[in-house]
Amino acid sequence: TRAVLIDSDGAHVGTATRSHSVAEPSADRAEHDAETVWWRETLEVLRELSRRFPDDVRRVAAIGLSAVGASIVPVDAMGRALRPAILYGIDRRAQTQGRWLEDRLGSAKARRRTGREFSTQSVGPKILWIKEHEPEIAERTAKYLPPTAFLALRLGADAAIDPHTALAIHPLFRADRMEWDEEAVRLVCRPRQLPVVVAAGRPIGV
Repeated sequence: TRAVLIDSDGAHVGTATRSHSVAEPSADRAEHDAETVWWRETLEVLRELSRRFPDDVRRVAAIGLSAVGASIVPVDAMGRALRPAILYGIDRRAQTQGRWLEDRLGSAKARRRTGREFSTQSVGPKILWIKEHEPEIAERTAKYLPPTAFLALRLGADAAIDPHTALAIHPLFRADRMEWDEEAVRLVCRPRQLPVVVAAGRPIGV
């Protein structure tokens, strides 16, 4: 986890980092504890920069977020993680759900709409896995969030993502229309459980 403080000209002022590892509860699974790895470490690096560069931090105009893609965590109505986050393609638990979803949507249609093939990077099957294997978690889930949306929400902003991040939530976002695919979303979750998509660089909080 890294925070980089830059000035208005883009010059580097300081950096703070924390190291973490990936949890592998079984051979086909890869997870992060979102409350620890994503949230606590973000607070730690921000606080470190505040201690080291107090005058500069007082003048901060914006925070930009960037994080690993194709990862998802279910959160409750308060934005708290309900289980460890399921990571990108190194987590292979949802291949059965991926095949089911590909059959329902049709390979060619899904490829035409998303510009991508189904793979272990696909996030939709991982949400389905939660619904099938952890229904009590799915029932309590208010939102399924990638890490940038999770952090934005916890920092007091909207749980919003840019189109590039949305495209990683395959096959739920259409590349041909740059919007959520209603048909695919209905097979996986409720539309309101997904973050809003806004243009990259658009402010989503204060």
